[in-house]
Amino acid sequence: MKISDLHPVKLRVFKKKNFYACDHHYHDWQLDWSRLKELITDNSELMAQVKAGIAEDWLDTNGVIWDDRIGYHLHPNSPYNAIDSVFWAYSPWGTPCIVITFLDETTRAYALYTHGRDRTFHYLGNRK
Repeated sequence: MKISDLHPVKLRVFKKKNFYACDHHYHDWQLDWSRLKELITDNSELMAQVKAGIAEDWLDTNGVIWDDRIGYHLHPNSPYNAIDSVFWAYSPWGTPCIVITFLDETTRAYALYTHGRDRTFHYLGNRK
């Protein structure tokens, strides 16, 4: 799978924390785990890190899925994560997406979802 096949997306942050987007149901989108694994397998030599979460509330929903030091992470939420986010893989209102940090330290965000309601984290492979 080519990175150029993905659709870029903008990351956002909720300005009002009292707005509960989960009260709105627009669709059933979950992270596309099979395409994510294929993307990492085919492009790992270009990437330093891959995070996943919900584009519209990125800071509170992201977690590290893979990096070039450890490989696949057993859990997306690190106890050392300074921003204290909780990983989300499904949203009835937002866009499941990934953020790739490339080896040149640039980052890009891409939508990566499929229809479904799977909220769980799926461990994609072995550690290095």
